[in-house]
Amino acid sequence: MSPAAQFIKITNVLVDYETGDFLMLSDLADLVAPLKDLFLETNEPYQFIEWILEYIRAEMKQAGAPEFAKTLSEAVDLLQAHLNAADQAQKADIEERMGSFRKQRQKSDQEEEKTPFRDDETFMVFMSDAVDRLAEAQKLVLELEERPEQMETIQALFRVFHTIKGECGFLKIATLGELTHNLENLLDALRSGRRKVESVHIDVLLEGIDTARKIVDQLRKGDVVVFNQFSLDPFYRKLEDCACTNRQTLGDILVEEGKLKEEEVQKILQKQKETAFSKKFGEIAVKENYLTAQELQETLGR
Repeated sequence: MSPAAQFIKITNVLVDYETGDFLMLSDLADLVAPLKDLFLETNEPYQFIEWILEYIRAEMKQAGAPEFAKTLSEAVDLLQAHLNAADQAQKADIEERMGSFRKQRQKSDQEEEKTPFRDDETFMVFMSDAVDRLAEAQKLVLELEERPEQMETIQALFRVFHTIKGECGFLKIATLGELTHNLENLLDALRSGRRKVESVHIDVLLEGIDTARKIVDQLRKGDVVVFNQFSLDPFYRKLEDCACTNRQTLGDILVEEGKLKEEEVQKILQKQKETAFSKKFGEIAVKENYLTAQELQETLGR
């Protein structure tokens, strides 16, 4: 995707969020994070993107920050202006504005209150329904294990997770909504025929249901803001492996192109593990001077 198209997509998702689709915040973060690849060799814009991601995560914890959409839109506009700047003087001016913008927002956001527990009737009904739906999901997964060719079972499972995801969006329950969204993606790959049901899919679906139950338990205790209570990244990597066909990694492609050596790929992967996968492969490769940002962009573009 070109940088221009990326910025357009970010704007569209931000508009969707303003209409009340809380789960768009996760999509928004996924779209903003790759922008770091465009600014790997510039300090302030790179730090500015890190701040934007933190700002989005803060909104995930407690929706409704004053002028969130307006602030984020202005921040994204600054990034786009920097990318399109005609000369270094313009870039320096924009970077100064980025620094001021970030410091001003950080100062005003220092005090953040936790979202209170919502024990209203709608929320309690959701909790009861979620328990029943997860029990139904487990039953369907076990049926699928016995009859993996049964498409009706996959469709029924998809509907269960789709329903929970939709209700999470309405009630602004981030973690459970994101989890069910990812399980829904796996089931979409199975029902479309892109993947055939295997034992690994059964295992990961059951693990997902168990994780969902743990989140529901937290909700029952009154901890509605549980977005940062669970480390779901390892589970998401399992989901991704299940949902996708065998594919080359970025490291494999860079080796094929002669831009990296196998041993360099292994060193970068080790660095990535040390960051608990919080940094992307390409980001580390450029920061550690294994290749330039331009070389990375050429490969990503292809």
